[in-house]
This record gives sequence, C-alpha cells and structure tokens, in this order.
Amino acid sequence: MVLFADVVDFTAFCDENPPEAAVSRLQGLINGFEEIALSEGLEKIKTIGDAIMATANLLQPTDQPLVSAARGARRMVEAAPHLAQGWQVRIGMHVGPVVAGVIGQQQHLFALWGGTVNIAARITDLAGPSNVCISAAVRQGLRAQTTPLGNVAVKGKGQLEVFSLGGLR
Repeated sequence: MVLFADVVDFTAFCDENPPEAAVSRLQGLINGFEEIALSEGLEKIKTIGDAIMATANLLQPTDQPLVSAARGARRMVEAAPHLAQGWQVRIGMHVGPVVAGVIGQQQHLFALWGGTVNIAARITDLAGPSNVCISAAVRQGLRAQTTPLGNVAVKGKGQLEVFSLGGLR
C-alpha cells in the first residue's frame, strides 16, 4: 500500500511568501503527518518537496494495511488545516507490488520503485483539495463508502478506474 499526500497550491504560497514561512509551515505539517503515520501503523518513506510518501505493511506487518492507510489518510486531510495554518492536502492511494531499497553510493536514501508507486503518485493529482482518491484495487480490499470518479487516463498506465474515499465502514 502506497500513499502520497500533497499540499494544495504550495507553489502559489511559495510565490507569495518568504521561503522561511513555507519551510516553517511545511515542517509543522510533516511533523504532524509523521505522528499520524506512526499511530496508524504506517511508515513514512520520505518527503518529496511538499509531498509525503508513506506505506502500510512494507517495513512492519499490519493486519489491515488498507484500513490503516485509509484512516491515516482521512486524519491527514482533517489535520492539515490545523497543522499548517489553513493548508489543504490531496491524497492518492494504490496497492500492489513495489521494490524498495537504496541505490547509489553517496547520500543514501531509502526509496520505492515500480508501477504501484507511479499510480499512487498520479492518482494524488486527481484528488481535489481535502480529498482522498483511491484506485479500484484499494477499493476492492477496503470496506468504505466511495464515489466513482470514472475511468481516467493515467500517464504511462492507460485508463484506470478511480474513486473518492468517503467514510470507512
């Protein structure tokens, strides 16, 4: 299970504010998201600019990785405006195989690769502000209310069925 959370309109905020303000808010947001991830049994893999990548059931086993990730995603959406003075996030989730590890000889960084990661990242772009967008694969394994967003073209993957996540059952 791979989850991406991305700040809505981060570039516009950076264009209108000093870099120190952006970094300060981003630090508060990421610190809060790390706490949420930890409490839900998720693993924060890394931050990528203004986005965070997390997984469920990769480094530490969890009984219900989809439920843990969905709960964590919902909590992140709800917490973002309080953690970062009004910011909103959009979240994308997909489940499938990944390759994880470290590549290179300098500045080692643990990372994930594969189609699952690419789909999760691209689904994030489809989510509206304060929304969680999930793939059909996540929906299939998760008992939750969803709203179909239809089949959408996902770069490099073709047409994928995606859903907006509602409440968990």
